[in-house]
Amino acid sequence: MAEELGDLEVGGARLRWAAWGERGLPALVLVHGARAHWGWWTRCLTPELRAGRRIVAFDLSGHGDSGRRPAYGAAAWADEVAAVIDGCAGAPATVAGHSMGGFVAIAAAATHPEQVRALVLLDALVRRPDPVRGNEPRGMERRPLRVYPDRETAIGSFRLVPAQPVLDPGLLREIAAASVRPCAGGWTWKFDPAVAQRFDDDSIAANLARVRCPIGYLYGELSPDSTARTADLVAELAGRPVARRGVPGANHHLLLDRPAAVGDGLARLLAQPGLGA
Repeated sequence: MAEELGDLEVGGARLRWAAWGERGLPALVLVHGARAHWGWWTRCLTPELRAGRRIVAFDLSGHGDSGRRPAYGAAAWADEVAAVIDGCAGAPATVAGHSMGGFVAIAAAATHPEQVRALVLLDALVRRPDPVRGNEPRGMERRPLRVYPDRETAIGSFRLVPAQPVLDPGLLREIAAASVRPCAGGWTWKFDPAVAQRFDDDSIAANLARVRCPIGYLYGELSPDSTARTADLVAELAGRPVARRGVPGANHHLLLDRPAAVGDGLARLLAQPGLGA
């Protein structure tokens, strides 16, 4: 459970945020992945990570219990990160993002350098722009939300994308239960389908080239795509060294696989020179 819960109005959309630790402490802002919500982070908040920090997690617009927008994209979500830093964390802050949330964090660091003091990517698959492959939008396709007859059926239909083994069914159910809402005819997912495919390789690389703060990379050692080699590419595109750590036994959804190891690994990564938060 969060120590604080609140709402923040940003550009016409209401954002739900949660916080732990006193205001005034060094701040860490956590950004969830596509179609997720701030609750994905709760099991990662180990004593080591929380010690001496103010930690804030929030639902991006179009996700979780935050409001929706007519349109979504890197600029609007980056502005949301900056507003959460101002309103809930205290600038400057370290920003950590998982998967698509890593792309949001990159955009925030690129466009709000005065507020983002350090950047940490968690299994965010940064790719080299490739003219042969093209610059197609990244992520899951946009599809209409399915309506389920009752809450239990909706929760039972929750699946991880990309698929991977489920190590803690209880945690998965907890995440699923916070991902559904009642609607006409039954229950459906909280996320807005329009959040899909808001990033592409060219824009991610362009934003990385603008980042001037220290960067860290945390990845699942069983993740099929994001590895130490991805951290090498991030360093190349950003033109600066990237501290990195692997999480043993974790796949792409490392926040659910090994949450305690993620929290402690993130704390140790942040303890490295230049990344301290």
